[in-house]
Amino acid sequence: MRVQTKVIILLLLLGVIFTASLLIHNRIGRRTLSLMLQQDEREKNDIFHKLLALKAKGMELFAFDYTYWDEMVNFVNDPQNKKDWAAQNIETGLGTFNTDSAWIFNINGDLAYSVSNLDDETLKNFPFSAEAIKKIFIDKRLCHFFINTGQGVEEIRGATIHPTLDPERKTDPKGYFFAAKLWDKDYIDELSQLTGGIVAVTFFSPGMSIADDDNVDKGTIHIFRLLNGPDGLPVARISVFLKSASVLLLNRQIGQYSLLFAIFAFLVFILIIIFITRWISVPLSLISKTLKTQDVVYINKLNKGKGEFGSISRLIEKFFEQRESFVKEIDERKRAEAALRESDERFRQVAESAGEWIWEVDSKGLYTYSSPAVKEILGYQPEEIVGKKYFYDFFHPDVKEELKRGVFESFAKKENFRSHINLNVHKNGSMVILDTNATPVIDEHGVLKGYRGADKDITKTRHAEEELRAAYSQLTQTQAQLVQSAKMASLGQLASGIAHEVNNPLTGVLNNIQLIRMMEEQKKELDMAEVDDVLKAAEESALRCKKITQSLLEFSRASKGVMQLVSLNEVIEKVIDIVGYEIKMQNININKDLTPDLPLVMGSFQLLQQVIFDMIANAKWAIEKKAGKAGGVIIIRTGLAISEKQVYVSISDNGIGIAAHDMDKIFEPFFTTKPMGEGTGLGLSIAYGIIKEHHGNIKVESEQGKGATFRINLPLSSLAGHKEEENG
Repeated sequence: MRVQTKVIILLLLLGVIFTASLLIHNRIGRRTLSLMLQQDEREKNDIFHKLLALKAKGMELFAFDYTYWDEMVNFVNDPQNKKDWAAQNIETGLGTFNTDSAWIFNINGDLAYSVSNLDDETLKNFPFSAEAIKKIFIDKRLCHFFINTGQGVEEIRGATIHPTLDPERKTDPKGYFFAAKLWDKDYIDELSQLTGGIVAVTFFSPGMSIADDDNVDKGTIHIFRLLNGPDGLPVARISVFLKSASVLLLNRQIGQYSLLFAIFAFLVFILIIIFITRWISVPLSLISKTLKTQDVVYINKLNKGKGEFGSISRLIEKFFEQRESFVKEIDERKRAEAALRESDERFRQVAESAGEWIWEVDSKGLYTYSSPAVKEILGYQPEEIVGKKYFYDFFHPDVKEELKRGVFESFAKKENFRSHINLNVHKNGSMVILDTNATPVIDEHGVLKGYRGADKDITKTRHAEEELRAAYSQLTQTQAQLVQSAKMASLGQLASGIAHEVNNPLTGVLNNIQLIRMMEEQKKELDMAEVDDVLKAAEESALRCKKITQSLLEFSRASKGVMQLVSLNEVIEKVIDIVGYEIKMQNININKDLTPDLPLVMGSFQLLQQVIFDMIANAKWAIEKKAGKAGGVIIIRTGLAISEKQVYVSISDNGIGIAAHDMDKIFEPFFTTKPMGEGTGLGLSIAYGIIKEHHGNIKVESEQGKGATFRINLPLSSLAGHKEEENG
């Protein structure tokens, strides 16, 4: 996944977090508003019910006090003679007890007296029959209910009539008394003024909800009371709508806070975008453009930075400089190799055609080459002595043993024939003997005394040999520099992963130290077991950093080409220590199948590290090109081929594989199947040369689309064998 894509995902995630935070804040605010509204509603509801009770208190007293009175009993029994009493007490009571109408019935339910302050004649008549009246009081002495008159809701209170000495109404009723109050517009307006809200009376109908939902956002409180009829069923509902000042204020504050939070989140989001664009996206784009175009002009400004991108830019610039140097050195190497082949061919041609006697022998004296002139000198064809005869075979037994010990030069001095023979002993122990049209001089005892023939100037030949030795030395140095540069280029490619790998344990160390310091600052009694756990965690993280650093130092150190006994398994483990984190971050698994107690091989630890490193890097690239972020697997095996006296390591992957037409070219210098900017084409070429120097070989098997397997075979060392026997 590209870094720009990861940045976009991060921004989207931050946006989701900010949005979720705003929604949670609003939800908490609404919950707080709802709780406050409920509390305010309970308080207002109590006040409203007390107000209604207070308003109806007069009519309640009217109905209760006037119905256990001996004079009221007398009036019911003789209403015709007591009309003045009724007018004086009942009519006056209407105004006193805030009542609109009153009715008195005898025990049979017949109307004995009625009075009303209302103009509407329909409201002056009592709305129930005698049977209904008796039914109302069948199991109670007092009643309170509402009726729908068509002109509004009318509140009615009633009671049975009893003597003065019977306030508890235990005696049989003597009659019935009812008082009524019409809830007209004036009465409703008065309630609105007293409550400070809007009062409304709604007639009840089937399917009507008992109460409306509260409007939290508007801070509206809805208080209601059901008005029941004589049968206990609701006939109407009185509602009060109030505004909660505290809820409105809090709602306004929550809205302001939400707006401020949204503005703050937006500004933070914009700053993050600017930061990522300026300090991450732009540098990454410049680095990417530099790698694609191979032009360091894009990262000139980044080179001056002290951060990670500055370090990466300097590594890239250094890599391109080294790559240019490598190309020049490779060109020089090719020219030197061409000159060497030309000189060698010229040397052979001279040897074949000039008639000079030229021998090549190894350090043991075995002929490895001979010019045709040997036929004239010794009477043998070149193929009869090369690889079959020793130099000392043609000398007297007295000097044969000395020659066998390789003292060619001292023998030449003793026998005094240096003027006729040039003995050139190379560093590797081989020897080239040159003579010019010479014939051997043998005395009568068969002892070789020298060679007869004209001396010939061999200055040119010696000069050519020295040029060849100088070219060989230069080639060796160039190859070492090439290996070291490729190694540093590989480290440059892993710089980001290595930085994270080191940063993670360092962060753990820092966090544990800060934890101990915080515990100390809080004057908290330290539990030694906890401190020991923290110190162990810090120690493990520090050791992890040390291991990574040591592996990097060992890998980056220039190889001196020193051959020694090396554990192939240890080489692999060291490389995995370096590349393991980067491989893991690409969702690639490394499966190791390493044979324990594997015999040692004679080789250079660092050069073999470079070979394994390049093989794993190529496998990682092949997997990424095929599977992307889905990842894959790299399998590393080591083993012993006893019959071939070899140790092997195989590195397999399930990547894109190698095309059949590229199989013969993969070890050629500068040949690569990678896109521009992703490879130099030197990795496998260098690896091939290193393995050849170790007298081993590399074999590759691959099927395009399914992966590849590289197998490296290295010969067992005789010293390693002796060491194994000693250990055994």
